[in-house]
Amino acid sequence: MSKRTTGDAVRGDEVLGRTLSQTDTGPAPAQPSSSPPNRKVLRTAALVVLLGIAGVVAWAKWATVSSIFHGGNGSDRIIGLSGRIEGDDSAVASKTSGRIVEVRVREGDSVNAGQILAVLDDQQVRAREEQARGAVEGAEARARAAKAQIDVLEEQLRQSQLQTEQATVDAEGRVSQAEADLVAFEERVRAWPIVRECYMLSGEVDFLLRCVAKDLHMAQEFVINELTKAPNVDSVKTTLTLRVSKYEPGVPLSPSGAMTNL
Repeated sequence: MSKRTTGDAVRGDEVLGRTLSQTDTGPAPAQPSSSPPNRKVLRTAALVVLLGIAGVVAWAKWATVSSIFHGGNGSDRIIGLSGRIEGDDSAVASKTSGRIVEVRVREGDSVNAGQILAVLDDQQVRAREEQARGAVEGAEARARAAKAQIDVLEEQLRQSQLQTEQATVDAEGRVSQAEADLVAFEERVRAWPIVRECYMLSGEVDFLLRCVAKDLHMAQEFVINELTKAPNVDSVKTTLTLRVSKYEPGVPLSPSGAMTNL
């Protein structure tokens, strides 16, 4: 049997042969045990082998992934997987109706908030907008016309107020003038001896005169030459008394001085 140094690997058949020879020849002299160093060497060798295998596998995986994403044509970068994909359906509707002229996404595409999905034909929207704009312009025109009419009415109201004030002043002046004319007429009546009674009336006629003449000619001369030519007289209406049916002047009184029933 060959002699080995400490730390060399010992194969299994050599250990078995050594054990058999020791059994046949009887107890051998005691030698130092080499089992612990041999186990340490085996463990180290096994660890190195495992690390090598892991490195090879990792390098193969990395090479495969690198070739997929960085080399070859598009078909080399496709990875075949099996599984199930679940998705939710979302209904998308526009606020206005119209004909779709362009669709900018396809089924299955990822979209973001605010992204334009489709383009609608805006002819109907523009037509409604023009119609609304026309209605607004019409309303504004009517408002301007109404304002102009209000201005005209306000001006007419101011003119009416001025006319009313002027008419009031004129009426007051006419009343004053009429009062002066009435007083002047009453003074003139007192100077006519033919007029025996004079009464101021309400209504269309201002005065009622009772005249006494000796004949019709005298009455006519008074009416034509005196009464109608008076400066305060506008019109004269005369009547003749044909006969007296009742004449009771004065006020009936009882003996006690009270007015009797009429």
